[in-house]
Amino acid sequence: MNLSKQKSTAVSGAGNEGFSVSRTIKAARGLLSQTAFALELGISQSNLSKYESGKVDPPADIIEKCVNRLMQQQPTRPPDASALAKRITSEFAHADATKVRLAVATLLDAVRLTVPIPRSNELG
Repeated sequence: MNLSKQKSTAVSGAGNEGFSVSRTIKAARGLLSQTAFALELGISQSNLSKYESGKVDPPADIIEKCVNRLMQQQPTRPPDASALAKRITSEFAHADATKVRLAVATLLDAVRLTVPIPRSNELG
């Protein structure tokens, strides 16, 4: 199954397109050459090309590195938890998004290990 080529639902917000792994990777690369970005990611240029074209789905750690790079590039106002939950539910509910849901869960677990996030009942 290829996550990058699947039809995706529109993301809330003006001018945003639906989620796509290949678009996320291309956006994270920005103006860097594929060779330079592949070196930064610790992968070959040929694998990066396959990920960007949607021919091969990247492993979760590559998606995570790209998302982190995007977050560093574009400081944005974070969505509230309710809006984020709705977005995740709407975009990743279909059966074809299994790998993406796993990547998001892995990312959340990694964040929880490095940054303690208070539970709603701990907020006071």
